[in-house]
Amino acid sequence: TAAGDGKVYALSLRDGSPLWEFQTGMFVQSRIVPVRGMFLVGCWDNHVYALDARTGALRWKQRFGRSFYYAPAIGSPVTDGVRVVVPSNDGVLHAVRVATGEVLWELASERGNSFGYPSPLLQEGTVYCGALGGRGLVYAVDVRTGQPQWVAETGQVLYDSGCTLAQGYLFTASVHGRVYWIDQRSGRVVQRYQLSEGHVFCVPDTDGERFFIGSLNGTVYAFPARVSGDPQEVR
Repeated sequence: TAAGDGKVYALSLRDGSPLWEFQTGMFVQSRIVPVRGMFLVGCWDNHVYALDARTGALRWKQRFGRSFYYAPAIGSPVTDGVRVVVPSNDGVLHAVRVATGEVLWELASERGNSFGYPSPLLQEGTVYCGALGGRGLVYAVDVRTGQPQWVAETGQVLYDSGCTLAQGYLFTASVHGRVYWIDQRSGRVVQRYQLSEGHVFCVPDTDGERFFIGSLNGTVYAFPARVSGDPQEVR
């Protein structure tokens, strides 16, 4: 776990006692990702850290972005065990080798639609990631090469909300509370639904049959994952 003092802590599962701690350069806001005996941590000091899970020792660190602002702190890292992918506020999606931190590829978003806030999703060799900007772009990217497979345009600003995937559809939400079903293969936006008044900043989730999303209006919504032609809320 991490705290506002910039430290990453490992605690005993048995009794919660501290096992080790590691001091980063600033506070940590992203999700901590376990992989191959390490923890991957995105920090507000613009670095991704790879820490030894047993000892807390630094294996490697890699710097991304132009400034500390949300890079790569809010956009949490994802990994397939070989590569770790993280967005940053230089408008670039980065992939590095898990074992060494070596940069494998980088993909720049279109001007005015910056990677950074939304966390990527990695499924079956494809990275799905939204870009912060007025066009509301969502990218599907080959994790091996960094080449885009498609780019979907939702038309509204995507902020902290990431993506989830089920039944062949990618599900995401704009900051203004509109949710989208995007065809996984083609990138076509096939269905939209406007939530009640309230902004959306959270990452959606799924149980494989339904999509779940929360809103600042105090409501958690559930929708069928499969497109029906008439998106109704599931109460």
